Amino acid sequence: MKLKKNELKIIQLLLASPDYISTYDIATSTGIPRRLVRDEISNVRVILSSLNLNLLSKPSKGYFIEGKSSKRFKPIAKHY
Repeated sequence: MKLKKNELKIIQLLLASPDYISTYDIATSTGIPRRLVRDEISNVRVILSSLNLNLLSKPSKGYFIEGKSSKRFKPIAKHY
């Protein structure tokens, strides 16, 4: 699985966040335009699903990776 630069930035930010993070905050922190963040989220959801993880989303709150742990992200670490 080859990750795009934006997908990797978003996943890194989601992993670092202890709580839900909004599209606005993702865009501000990564430098990715908000519109593109929303487009990339669908790709990130598929990537996380392939690792048996859920990307939770709540209106007015943002996104959060359910059940995140460092062991489950070793496949992603290969792409740094």
